[in-house]
Amino acid sequence: IEERKARGAFESLEDLLRRIQDRDLNKKSLESLIKCGAMDRFGERGFLLNNIDTLCAFNKAIQREVDSNQTSLFGGSDKGGGRLMLKPYPAALKADRLAWEKELIGLYISEHPFADWSKRIGSSASRIVEINKAGAEMVSEWVVVCGMVLVAKKIITKKGAAMGFAQIQDAT
Repeated sequence: IEERKARGAFESLEDLLRRIQDRDLNKKSLESLIKCGAMDRFGERGFLLNNIDTLCAFNKAIQREVDSNQTSLFGGSDKGGGRLMLKPYPAALKADRLAWEKELIGLYISEHPFADWSKRIGSSASRIVEINKAGAEMVSEWVVVCGMVLVAKKIITKKGAAMGFAQIQDAT
């Protein structure tokens, strides 16, 4: 953030890797930035993740050059490092992208995994946000709700009967 404020937005992936010379920019941190979508403007997540070793090596090569106070024979005045050459790879699956966002950020950024189902269901089911807004008005009312099961738990009551609890989430 400091680098971006001082010298402006990053023009390209190469520009980011050249300008960020910090020991904290390692494979794990770069992987997290890619998975959560922070680097989407530089390329598709699956493509970047599969090239992560090349990205790290490029950044380390530039860091070594800067540390040695030498310019590359082919690098000119832009602190060397050559040109970043990445291999083509297929895009990450939508389910993977969404799982990474949820794991790393705690919420879905690009879209909600239930959004496609929401379109299909239309108005035939109540949305959870509508039920929450209605509050006490909905007590003793029957409603149809569709959503993703987040947590399901089975318990046995004091009388020995099985009882289930489920936490669900829809696109709202």
